[in-house]
Amino acid sequence: MITKKFHKIRKGYLNCYRNISNNGKISYKDKNLNLCVSFNNNANVNHERFDNKFYLYNINSTIFKLFKYIHIFRKKYKKDTDLNNKMKDKYKIEQIFMCYISIYKNINRNLFLKLTLEILKFSILNKKIINDNEFYEELLKEVIGCRKEKELEKTIFYEYLIKILSILLMNSNFFNENFHRIFFIEALEMMKKEENINSFMKNFTYILSCISFYNRILKKELYGNTSVLLNIPSNNQIFLNQLKKNTLVNSLSIILDIFDRIQNYNYFNEVDICNIFDFLNEFKKTHNIKTIIYKNIHKYFTTLSQMKNLCLFLYLISTCTNAIHQNIYIYIYNIIFLKRKELTDLKNINLFLLSIIKYKNEKSNLDINKIKRNNLIKKRNLKKIKNINKKFELCLKLKHGYIKKRKRNDEKVIYFFIKHQFIQLIKKKKMSAKHVKTFYQYFLFYHIKKNFTRKKNYVSPINIINNYR
Repeated sequence: MITKKFHKIRKGYLNCYRNISNNGKISYKDKNLNLCVSFNNNANVNHERFDNKFYLYNINSTIFKLFKYIHIFRKKYKKDTDLNNKMKDKYKIEQIFMCYISIYKNINRNLFLKLTLEILKFSILNKKIINDNEFYEELLKEVIGCRKEKELEKTIFYEYLIKILSILLMNSNFFNENFHRIFFIEALEMMKKEENINSFMKNFTYILSCISFYNRILKKELYGNTSVLLNIPSNNQIFLNQLKKNTLVNSLSIILDIFDRIQNYNYFNEVDICNIFDFLNEFKKTHNIKTIIYKNIHKYFTTLSQMKNLCLFLYLISTCTNAIHQNIYIYIYNIIFLKRKELTDLKNINLFLLSIIKYKNEKSNLDINKIKRNNLIKKRNLKKIKNINKKFELCLKLKHGYIKKRKRNDEKVIYFFIKHQFIQLIKKKKMSAKHVKTFYQYFLFYHIKKNFTRKKNYVSPINIINNYR
């Protein structure tokens, strides 16, 4: 039997104990669990007690070793794996989890948030937390409660809060429980009520991208997979998905209120701009922040911008509805044209081609509608149209002719550049069915229009795609 001696320190001053025992062990699920050996040789196992006592030992060593082992196991198990055949690792991970449970309430709040983030990043430990609803709810309340800590800087708190929330949103089962939805809304409300927007702006747009991602997953569950919908045993899943959807809808008004406050923020980067536009497009919302960004577009996107951000933004604004949109589209397109040698990644090429296809389809629809409107105007105002100054009309025709000629030349250069990239990707066998479809849609437009002079040895990409299929 292990004997332990405790001495009360400063009786009546602090509820504090000093453990002077030499060693100690505890069992968990019929196994010895000696955390002091695994994580902190200077601390005794009594720090595992689930009470609010304070014990005199150096907990920093324990926390450091927790970080160390979590990092090792994250590298070792990047994906979910079965640990039944690896009992040593399973036992060690169980130790990490139990040690975290024992200390998370009694450590510095900064370290608590950092350690919680690392735990949630590790998929195996993440599952352990998610599967225990009672502890999960208590943990989320503890995270929200950190806001009241005066010693914790607001910027650090919001940084960890957003990162923790973003990891939770990557799981499609988030919002299944009521406390999930409460945590999400409370986090957004805190940002909305925060007086200084600089406290949360560092990572705010990242959470927007995570919400957009979650909404896409939810739409696939609701409308994407018909076989799943037909095989639902009850209405529980439909009801749950509707609750998730309502939670996102309720959050929109809060986020749009935050947009009202940050619309004049001067330190957005190109990633922030893409995340904002992606969010507004995903939920089909309009906001004045878009107009303000358009006015300063030359500040956010330049020839120094990354190709992936340029292609993504071009795709997000490809549904042009007015002259301002079209001018922005042409501006981004010209930057990509100048940097076309950097357009080598397949994902970027795919986004770029999809944006061109969407833009041309939208523009053709606008042209058709414009012709219809002009026909009506001509019938009504035929006499007025005849009296237009012919010289001015000639100047306009020359101007538009020059612009169209220059645009055709640029399109021709891009066309043959894309064709060359397409053939290279086929040779390297990097093409997937999704990308082949995009290339087919892109080349088909030019194949039908025949805008380009065909040489005798010219090989149409359409034939290459058909043979490839």
